[in-house]
Amino acid sequence: MIWQENVQLCLMLTCVYEGTIHKCHQYFPTQIEEYLEFPGSLRVTLVSVESLMPNLIKRKIRLINDDDEEKILIHL
Repeated sequence: MIWQENVQLCLMLTCVYEGTIHKCHQYFPTQIEEYLEFPGSLRVTLVSVESLMPNLIKRKIRLINDDDEEKILIHL
């Protein structure tokens, strides 16, 4: 959906974990230049991470499809 709707900003409303409770799947890498591949030939690469406030992290994520088309997503 992010690809087909040309989304440029994604706001995550929960943490992956809250205490010991698993709240959502982590769909982005944790290390810069690390990548994850998803079915449908989409590669998700973490480009940069910036801590804006104690509980607010800005991630720049590169999405590349199987046609080598690239999009950049800002993830908060």
